[in-house]
Amino acid sequence: MSSTLATERLAIEIALPGEAPNTTFRFDRAGFITRVTLDGVHNFCTREPANLAHPCSGGVGLCSEYQANALAQEAQIGEQFLKPGIGLLTKTEAVDYIFYKQYQAELSRISIERHPDAVTFVAEPLPCRGYALRLTKQVKVEGTALTMTMQADNVGEWDIELNEYCHNFITIDGLPIGPGYCLEFNHIAPQDGKLTPEENGTFTTCGRVFSFSAYNPKAAMAYLAPEDILTDTPFYWELSHTASPARVRESDSFHPSAAAIWAIDHIISPEVFYRVALRPRENSTWARTWVFSA
Repeated sequence: MSSTLATERLAIEIALPGEAPNTTFRFDRAGFITRVTLDGVHNFCTREPANLAHPCSGGVGLCSEYQANALAQEAQIGEQFLKPGIGLLTKTEAVDYIFYKQYQAELSRISIERHPDAVTFVAEPLPCRGYALRLTKQVKVEGTALTMTMQADNVGEWDIELNEYCHNFITIDGLPIGPGYCLEFNHIAPQDGKLTPEENGTFTTCGRVFSFSAYNPKAAMAYLAPEDILTDTPFYWELSHTASPARVRESDSFHPSAAAIWAIDHIISPEVFYRVALRPRENSTWARTWVFSA
């Protein structure tokens, strides 16, 4: 059964671990947010489409991923490797981790603690060849804000490095990609002239703002170069559409190690990456806050 959080204006639905669509071998099984509704009218979450160049990886709404591909590279065929947020996956071929593949998995045990305004998930470590992480995620609502706070504890024997990001399968009321969308970043260098139709589809830029020259039914990606992400904090992006009063802003507690925007049809996915590098017995805590308004 899903878990819900609500304020007078905001309603959040979370698919619990093992509950469809939270059954992937890619996205963090803790805090898998499938629906955000403002004032009972405006919807912000959508589903990864099936018309992609690769099989669908099962993304919906605000779902996070921990990337630690080096751990898959170290494993031999037939051995398990740690996929943070999922558990231990078995390597079956001489390639790195494949994000859309269905794996044989030993899933991490996740405890869930519920409060009126928050849900906390703790994924217990599954040691694998000296690597082990305890992951904690709290999802909390207040007013029209949703805050997701993460903590990673290295309880293994070896140093570990990984990236974490939220894929953000977001739409503004299901409106299709086109000039009406405006995705604005603060604290980045102007992006004018850096995109091409051959590589970036219908993406356009004007200063710190990304938009689209036309509808695009095919997936396209745009990147922010690390040197273009300035040092000022807090870092945030804001998405709006001229045909709707609804908008969403994500603010991050950290300086991003990288950022990208993935888009298709009616989906705009700003992806802001946090770099985690931990020695044994070290931990790291970071947070994202989404404010929904209309």
